[in-house]
Amino acid sequence: MNTPREARRGFTLVEMLIVAVVAGILAGLAMPNLREAVFRAEAAKVASDVHTVELAVRTYMEDNGAVPRSGRWGQSPPGLSEYLPEGFPFQYKTLTYRVVGQVNRGRVRLEVRYTRDDPLGVALQRLRSDDVTWTKTKTTFWFER
Repeated sequence: MNTPREARRGFTLVEMLIVAVVAGILAGLAMPNLREAVFRAEAAKVASDVHTVELAVRTYMEDNGAVPRSGRWGQSPPGLSEYLPEGFPFQYKTLTYRVVGQVNRGRVRLEVRYTRDDPLGVALQRLRSDDVTWTKTKTTFWFER
């Protein structure tokens, strides 16, 4: 006669279902946090791009004694390309960048445009600083001389 210990060699269907349900609940709880973390990481990548553009603008102003001219959406302004890394894109995923030079004020701003309620744009709106402003479709980074 088999003892209960010898007769049982695997898991029952009920045990497997319980494990699957618990794993599903844990995954359901973790996914929104993971998604938010991904968008925060992408916003950090955009902040890195902003820093790269800011260094290029400051170097341009040092060399030329003036702010760079404004550029079009998704394009480097004339003369600023040589101060940026080769092939620097003025866009990232769903975002497009534009440099706007304010010659009379000696200021430059980098505008980052996105669609309304874009998750990456929403993540950018969480960046808090005195030199950052935003609307529902654009975040602006200000570079003072």
